[in-house]
Order: sequence, then C-alpha cells, then structure tokens
Amino acid sequence: MMLRPPSGAFLDRLFELACTGEIPWNWNDRRETPEGFRQSLHDHLLVMFSAVDRRTGREVGFLAAHEYRPLHRFAYVSMTFLPDVRRRGWPLEAAVLFVDHLFVRFDLRHLYFRIVEHEFAAVRSGAGRFFDVEGRLRDQLVVNGQTQDLYIATVSASRWQDDGRRLLDRIVGSNRSETGGHLPPTLVSTRAALVDALRAVMDLDGEPVGDDTNLVDLGFDSLDLASVLVEIEDRIGSDVPSDVLDEIAELGDAMTVGAVTELIHRWNCASTRDAGAAMEPVVVDAVPTRGA
Repeated sequence: MMLRPPSGAFLDRLFELACTGEIPWNWNDRRETPEGFRQSLHDHLLVMFSAVDRRTGREVGFLAAHEYRPLHRFAYVSMTFLPDVRRRGWPLEAAVLFVDHLFVRFDLRHLYFRIVEHEFAAVRSGAGRFFDVEGRLRDQLVVNGQTQDLYIATVSASRWQDDGRRLLDRIVGSNRSETGGHLPPTLVSTRAALVDALRAVMDLDGEPVGDDTNLVDLGFDSLDLASVLVEIEDRIGSDVPSDVLDEIAELGDAMTVGAVTELIHRWNCASTRDAGAAMEPVVVDAVPTRGA
C-alpha cells in the first residue's frame, strides 16, 4: 500500500458509491450532487489521500483528516474503502501509514476516529491495545439499507509511539532485526512458529490449538493478523510480504491454523529457494597463465 492525493476519477467513483449507499458518507447537509459531494470533501479538511495498491496503481480507499484543532493538537480521521477490498489487509496498512503521517507531520496529541460498525469488526482486537473506544452511537448510519452503529475511537501520540510503530515497521519493511536466517522450510517448523505467535498475541496459553482451529471463531481480526505476522517474522528472521497477509485475509471464514500454515510455508519455501539460488557461487572460466 501507498498513499497519494486522490484522482478525480476515484472521487467520482466514491460519489457513485455514496449515492447508492454502498459506502457510508457524511454529506454535511450538502445536496447529493457531484458539486455537493466535492464540497463535503473539503468541509473542515486538513489533508486527504487515497490508498493505492502499489503493484497495480489502483485506488482502493479514501482517508481524510478534518476538524483540526491546532491549539489542542487533535484532529478527526475518516476512512472508507471499496467494498471488494474490505476483507483484505489493505485497510489496516493504509490506516497505519496515514496515522503515522498525521502524528509526524502535524505534531498531534490525539486522533479521533469515527468507525462504522462493519469496519470496526476488523480492528476490534486493537481496543485497549492500539486505541481506546470513547463511545458508541447505536443505529447512527444506514449502509446498504441496514442500520450501523458508529464507534468513536482515539489514538494518542504516546500510545502510537509505544505500540503502533511496530505495525508500521512491518508494513514498510524497515527496522527489521536479524535472528539467524530462515527456519527450515518444513510444515512442522512453520506451524510451530504460527502457534507460538498466536499464543503470544491472543493469550491462548493452555488452550489446544490444532490445524482445524478456526481463527475467526477465536475473534481473530486484521490487527491480530498483523501482530501475529510481526511475531512470526521475529521467529523466522525475515519479512513476510504483504501478498501473504492479503491471501490470509481472503481466507475469510475458512481461516484455520492449517490453512494459514500452508500459505506461510509456501512463501517460506519459495523465499528460501530464492536465497539459496542467490548465494550459489559464480563459476568463472580460468584465465590461462602466461606460458601455459
């Protein structure tokens, strides 16, 4: 994921989705016209970006900060993503990049989020860890004909510095520590790394964890997934690429320990083969010495 200013075509797409109720939108008492939509974008705006798939250049999400209070050093954040990417790891990646940008660029103390119920489900595990829930407005919005609660959450600069930066490190692939190279690419070692990471993140000490254990049934969400991958990276000594995170997220209700192990194992084998090929010695033809 990367952030960039939104294109006109992407804003037009958001307008269509907002008019049909496929994404929540705060019109700020504006008429539901292209002009009213553009005006609602800029009401009390501080900065806005689109979330972009780095590989394809496709814009998949919209992030904005508004209601900036420089004296009190806080702002509100709103985010919305195209319906077909909500279950992937992209919304979390884009949010982490955006939050870090805001704290660094504007020297804020707090960021407040208004999170729609179906999107809050993807980050619920972060409550008390990465953010605090300040309130819940029941049946506040209508999305696709269904009422949705609206959560008010806050992230403090101090908590972000202590806990959030590690998520940022895994997303941008920086500040990695070496721990002695890859584990042997076996299903057993990969499963052991995954189970250890799950126990560390989700407090599963004493509970049996088998290949059929369904992570969704345990309340596993996108924040848990990112945290587990951080733990696995510490154990195997290498970054797990975002493609793997996306594949795991796309498992949906079929996200079992066995399925996740298989995905990570497949990547681990491929990356180990690539590393081995890179270290093969280059054979150079001997140069005859004079008189030979």
